[in-house]
Amino acid sequence: MKVADNNTLHERSSKGFNRTPSGLIYTNNIKNVYSIFLISLQLKSKESRSGTFLNSFSKQSCYFSFSVADAIKTMKNMELKVEMNKTSISISYAIKNELAHHLLKIFMEAKLLHAPVDRTRNEPKEKTPLQPTPKGVAILYQYTRSIGLKEIPPIIFSELNSNQLFCFERNSVTDSIIRSDYLIYLLFMRIMGSRPNIWSPSKPSDRLPSLFKLLEYSTDSFSFESIDYDPISGFQSTQNSQTSIINQSIQLQDIDLTNEDRESPLAHRFFTNPDSDSHIQYYVSDVGVRLFKDKVFDKDIEPIDYTFTTKALWQWLMDCTDILYPKEASYIVVLFAKKGLIEPIIKPDQKLSSKKVMINKTTYFKLTPLGWSVVKWNLSNTKTRSHSIPYSDNNNVNFSKNMESGSYSFNTDTESLSHSISSSIKTHGSSELKNIEFNDIIADPGMRFLFRQFLQEDICVENLDAYLEILKFLKKMRNLNKMLKSKASTSANRKLSNIQNNITDAMDTALSKHASECLEMSYQIYSTFIIECAPYQLNIDHNLRESISKVILHTDNTDELTTKTTNGTTNDNSDLQIKNFQINLPEEKLTSSPDILTNSSKTNIEENISNIESDNSDGQSYNDTLSPAVNLLLIILPLFIKLKDNLRLLMKNDSLPKFKNSKLFSEFLQTSNIRERCLST
Repeated sequence: MKVADNNTLHERSSKGFNRTPSGLIYTNNIKNVYSIFLISLQLKSKESRSGTFLNSFSKQSCYFSFSVADAIKTMKNMELKVEMNKTSISISYAIKNELAHHLLKIFMEAKLLHAPVDRTRNEPKEKTPLQPTPKGVAILYQYTRSIGLKEIPPIIFSELNSNQLFCFERNSVTDSIIRSDYLIYLLFMRIMGSRPNIWSPSKPSDRLPSLFKLLEYSTDSFSFESIDYDPISGFQSTQNSQTSIINQSIQLQDIDLTNEDRESPLAHRFFTNPDSDSHIQYYVSDVGVRLFKDKVFDKDIEPIDYTFTTKALWQWLMDCTDILYPKEASYIVVLFAKKGLIEPIIKPDQKLSSKKVMINKTTYFKLTPLGWSVVKWNLSNTKTRSHSIPYSDNNNVNFSKNMESGSYSFNTDTESLSHSISSSIKTHGSSELKNIEFNDIIADPGMRFLFRQFLQEDICVENLDAYLEILKFLKKMRNLNKMLKSKASTSANRKLSNIQNNITDAMDTALSKHASECLEMSYQIYSTFIIECAPYQLNIDHNLRESISKVILHTDNTDELTTKTTNGTTNDNSDLQIKNFQINLPEEKLTSSPDILTNSSKTNIEENISNIESDNSDGQSYNDTLSPAVNLLLIILPLFIKLKDNLRLLMKNDSLPKFKNSKLFSEFLQTSNIRERCLST
């Protein structure tokens, strides 16, 4: 990150991606490198870069495509520079061939890329063109919007931009999905759609949302803060706005943003068949999973309405959410069964283990009474004759994949989904739930999702986003406190063995990396929410904004506070020596009124942050000098805490009462009451 006079504020490099304890690349890392990769490719709208090997039949559907060779060459040197009002951000990657090939496979597996001339292909192949999917374009747009990129890639305005993703929050340490019962219900309502999506060969292709709707609501993130749009006259800049980021990349008069008659290049009656082996099947998410009507399973059983395969559920999750690893989507399907929303259809002579859920094209499910109540289709005369088995909550989880058949097998307990929250909305009456507090909403992933959706409609979602990001920053700072305290305790012993010296060196490296990551988070919060003309600029007190800017931009002493850190290398230990170090962080506890959350979930994001005072037994605390990185963090910290408190007060006093009177909250109360009635029968 640099200021206008070209001084570097913060620089961090890494020799690899952040990985989970199981060795997988973090989901957000994949999203970022994928987005920068697409931007670096500079894909063309009409004539494909790979057009030399496309036949005439496929050229029309292969715009914005590229070859494997193009991809490998591009990944060798990718660089992105984002100019802001007072700063600029530079991001670069240098990826070797082997890792580049591996990333392409990950992109394909995550449904971010597909082969338009070979729709059933699930791995990249030389001389076979690749193309971003609607899911990939949605993730690209989310990234360009979050960093404030002024030149939006043309693919954003194409028919490939058609999907509104359901996005999950993730644990910052394990990268696991943070979930709750109510979040699962919200997802289930989304996956089933507002009405049954019956598939037939003669059914017209799914309608695409207008670009205006997608650019405003894509991934629950964007609102037109700095420009006004009129369907007749187009965009009109406001007095205080910069030039529209859209106007800088493309001539808007050539695009009808309100057009709802767009046609997806992925639309095809064969490849959208739930029984198809097509790599991508869903290009819009608002119509729900494709179902079969009056499906005959046995001559002695009457046809059953609205059935679906586990493969169809899995496919929708991979195509229409931001899940990137297939195993996670499979576990979500298992969760639907475990939570009593779906049940398998079993023939009278069929023997099926109650502990297994197979993810394939031959395992059919239907809605349970609870599932019917949650989706709210309000249909009558459905054929729901039961030939199913109940699912136990006490089974173990195992995962296996038959590489030849492409089927997945799971036991029905889902703890392996990750070490995520398992909060639940308990069976309280609507009168009690109406009294839920701000803390309860923040602590439950499902309620946060719903509250965020309401704030979008109220055009102030940036308040919640900034609040949650600051909470993550404070959690990171708490970990830094612990590391510094541990280092002080070790350093107090002046007679250290060689092994202890090695441990101290390792602690120094870890401290350097962690402090740098804290700084990086603070810069990201500043550039996203605080700096003037930020992508999601907060409406906050001018003096507070200026105070934060003065610290972040180092206007008084830039050189002294500049920090450079390289992951995986040992820096000069003097950079990490601390004297009289003390961070006072406010203790902030979550309440439980009413008790809609399990105890294990109440402190995942907003953990208690306690006061830290460090001194040694001999009265001498830490070492000789404050490191520049920690010194800067000490100055930033109270300002961010003040900003967090202001945002909290604003949402609690202004947004929360409106939310409780909204239609969204009313639907939440109905869902909770329905679940209570179903579980009591």
